Amino acid sequence: MSVDYMTLAWRTELQAGPRLVLLAVCDNANDEGNCFPSVQSLADKCGLSVRAVRGHLSAMDAQGLLGRNERMGRSSEYQIDLKALRAAVFKCLSARKYLTEYDKGILRSCAPDPEEKQTPADSAPRQILPPTPADSAGHPGNNCIPPRQILQAPSADSAAITINEPSLNQQVKKDKRVAAPAFALPDWIDQQHWDAWHSCDKRKKATNEQKQMAVNKLAKWRDEGVDHAAALENAAIAGWQGLFRPDVPASAMTPGRRTPAPENFAARTYVGGKL
Repeated sequence: MSVDYMTLAWRTELQAGPRLVLLAVCDNANDEGNCFPSVQSLADKCGLSVRAVRGHLSAMDAQGLLGRNERMGRSSEYQIDLKALRAAVFKCLSARKYLTEYDKGILRSCAPDPEEKQTPADSAPRQILPPTPADSAGHPGNNCIPPRQILQAPSADSAAITINEPSLNQQVKKDKRVAAPAFALPDWIDQQHWDAWHSCDKRKKATNEQKQMAVNKLAKWRDEGVDHAAALENAAIAGWQGLFRPDVPASAMTPGRRTPAPENFAARTYVGGKL
């Protein structure tokens, strides 16, 4: 928790929704304004929906208050822009007529740096100076012979050291040896159901890419309000190779295993086990 960032977040002009989300991010941030909470945890803190939290985060990212770094298979990393946050607080407090002594101190601490208001060198008027020849330069009409320079042999201590740099081909080959990212199961997925599903014969040889695709599908269902935990549990119990939504009928999951009833089945009369 960063109390300094939360103190500034209370004094912005943000509406109730985005201000709650910003306070929740500040509550998770360290002293450098860096944190990586999940969207679901932010929604639980603010009492908002996941969709509303995503919208407020995108809006603050566009305003420059937050920076987001999305990470595959994990929660996004957030960085609070302290400079932009102080500018927003200074704008808000400057518009108020009455301030407490504490708010006056915050206003002074958020005031822009006077050095940033100085005119840059590029906008200064150009000065044209007359060309001045060097004092040791000869007359242009005379043939000047430069004085002879006597160079001393370098000592052993000051001798140049030759460093053999690797060739370009070696560097390219070395850059190609990039290890594949390790798969990490999100904490919102039941580990027991996940292990039971992958203990089936059809899932034992699943690669990390295939596992990540399954996680992405469960994450999509979770955002849509689908019971993703039930979908994973059904796949583990039935030993399916893929994942199916819980509301999909069983005939769609196992095609060809069910035989439809004959036509006019209810109207037929059976005697002794025969028609």
